[in-house]
Amino acid sequence: MEMVSTSYRDTLANQVSAGRISQKTVDQSVRRVLATKFKLGLFDRPLAEATAFRAVMLQTDSVNLARTAAARSCVLLKNDGLLPLAKSLKRIAVLGPLADDGDEMLGSWSGHGRATDVVTLAEGIRTKLPETEVEVVRGCPLLDTTDGKVFVAETGLSTPSPTIDDAVRAASAADVCILALGEPRAWSGENSSRAHLGLTGRQQDLLEAVAKTG
Repeated sequence: MEMVSTSYRDTLANQVSAGRISQKTVDQSVRRVLATKFKLGLFDRPLAEATAFRAVMLQTDSVNLARTAAARSCVLLKNDGLLPLAKSLKRIAVLGPLADDGDEMLGSWSGHGRATDVVTLAEGIRTKLPETEVEVVRGCPLLDTTDGKVFVAETGLSTPSPTIDDAVRAASAADVCILALGEPRAWSGENSSRAHLGLTGRQQDLLEAVAKTG
């Protein structure tokens, strides 16, 4: 049985046509997979239609359980008294490519998850601290290592995108700075691995530059 790889989908029909793999072999393999699924009872309750499936998504008890699981699994390495954030804070800078990105927050095994249903880090802080001004600056993309310019096809010009300098300015003007750094969600999960666990793109430069502001 094939899961993440697309080798069967991409090559199997041609291999059968060319006689390298017999139809009998394919039938036997499919029969074994189906027999196992029947024994496991997977056909007793077929997958519901998308509309019915959506109706049971994001139920209050499920969301509360997920929130509890997330809170219990998070690891706080150090706290010098800054957390929880005080409601008296006047200005918070939320910086980094993951500061306000719902899609990346879904993670690698997102299933039927939708970015529109995600509460991003910036949104969550705004909700908890409604009287505090929250400024969001990406600072740099997750992967790009260029000078912070984005090419616009319609005009044929490169336009500035939020840079590390912009993030530094926001951090300098804030009472508290929060950096949201990491890797693309597609880089985690099955069939994904990395040789080095460093930050991607220019995120390390962003971290060091913002840290210098104190």
